[in-house]
Amino acid sequence: MKRILLFVLLTIAAIQVNAQHIKELSGFASPESLLQHGRLVYVSNVGRQLQPALKDGDGFISLLSEDGSLLNRHFLPLPSDTLHAPKGMVRIGSTLYVTDIDRIVGFDVKSRKKVFELDMKPASQFLNDLEVLDRNQLTVSATDAGKIFVVNLQGKGSYRELGLTLEIRGANGLKYDASRKQLYVNGFGASGQPTGELYAVRLNRTPTAAKVIPATGYYDGLALSGQTLLLSSWVSFEKAGEILSIDLQTGKSSVLPLPVRFAGPADIWLEAKQQVLWVPAILEGKVYRVNLKDKDQR
Repeated sequence: MKRILLFVLLTIAAIQVNAQHIKELSGFASPESLLQHGRLVYVSNVGRQLQPALKDGDGFISLLSEDGSLLNRHFLPLPSDTLHAPKGMVRIGSTLYVTDIDRIVGFDVKSRKKVFELDMKPASQFLNDLEVLDRNQLTVSATDAGKIFVVNLQGKGSYRELGLTLEIRGANGLKYDASRKQLYVNGFGASGQPTGELYAVRLNRTPTAAKVIPATGYYDGLALSGQTLLLSSWVSFEKAGEILSIDLQTGKSSVLPLPVRFAGPADIWLEAKQQVLWVPAILEGKVYRVNLKDKDQR
């Protein structure tokens, strides 16, 4: 295979992307979100048909190894439990939390049994991404409401609005930067239009939001590495999706020059230490594992 050298700025390293280092994984059912924990990778599957708000009971979580090998296509839930259209995931200790339309469900990954459930209707009927604030608190995006909620996991669980004064059109991806106490939030847009925006939210007593880049789009997932924020953009509803790389110091953005486009790049995951980017292509039923290899360190 012809070697293609491509360079992008990712934190302070120059990155080389080789077509040979992109693994295309098939056999998923509308994969929406990726989460890596140690050597395990979880993939949420909305279901056979992309109906993300339908309670049809055909959603599930797949389990992969860190090299992309399939360990268990239907790891969760067990037959005694049900997932309809699982999307964003986080793991705290041995509990995997996942959004499922209008609720947040927690599973013990050892026993694979459901150990938590928080009903969030009527606040939202399209919960999307999750992000950890601390061991007792999550943030969750509500795409239909254009809002962000803070979830308290203690006891039976509770939730409250984050309290932003603006609506985030099609609220979607979340990424928390604990060092800055700042939550990055993007939207997918509204009324079928690519009007989604990317914000940095300061988690003060009264949260404030500022736009990170001026451009709008069909924005979905976020990943953070140092001063670089990666943002997945569908561009259109065809195989035209791309990953944007944003320098948080300068505010400049560029397209990560990968030798492949994606149909519906959803909730991405970056394993920064190994420089592996996972991209679920929800419209293709595929997951891409992109190995970003250091060329040189400065």
